[in-house]
Amino acid sequence: MAPITEFISIELDPSIDPEDPMSPGSMIWKQAIGELASQPGCLGLQWARRVESPEWLVVKIDWNTWEDYAALDGHKHFEELMAPLSTNKPVISDAAIYGPFTASEVLSAAPTIEILTLLMPSSWSSEQTAALELAAVKVSTSTLSRPNGVKAVTHAWLTSEVDHPDSPTGKAKALRFLLAWPSLTIHHEVMATDEFKKNMGPIKAKCLPPVYGRGMFHAEFSTANSLSSLKR
Repeated sequence: MAPITEFISIELDPSIDPEDPMSPGSMIWKQAIGELASQPGCLGLQWARRVESPEWLVVKIDWNTWEDYAALDGHKHFEELMAPLSTNKPVISDAAIYGPFTASEVLSAAPTIEILTLLMPSSWSSEQTAALELAAVKVSTSTLSRPNGVKAVTHAWLTSEVDHPDSPTGKAKALRFLLAWPSLTIHHEVMATDEFKKNMGPIKAKCLPPVYGRGMFHAEFSTANSLSSLKR
């Protein structure tokens, strides 16, 4: 079975760089990430900065079972440790089982990873959500066969609904895509094409606007920022 993949996003105080060895927050960051890595069922862990907003840290964790993911102690201690480094805004955690590829397979397929979350009212019918999913998959995979296209794509419905002020129910369903691009420039070039705008425009028009911490961003994960590096 594919692992349960969790993405944790946390907004740091802009004055703090926990990845700088000379930073006061460096030891706190290493302790916090080590806390997650030491939890039972943690199969792998990577982290990166958001390209557009470097004050955001994104941590990707693969869990063996849903029970491992749901265990509260590790997450609670991580948030407590990170509190001096972050803003007072909430830590965001999303989990899902991705397909047709695992999140790790996509993250290793190309340097630049697009993380896109589409939100829709929780009151939507299964037919409405299925239609939007089909359309979004078609757009996201449309450049796979091109030399300068996306290299790998996977997606999943997040297990938990998201609070949303514009949804009639106050909740939104969340569809998450992971796309591996050769570079940020290539992805921007694709988004600027008339073909992409024509196909993606109607999808975005049906979706709710992004909420705090969830939308579209890029990150560049590497083996240097991974579970294996913590064990050296």
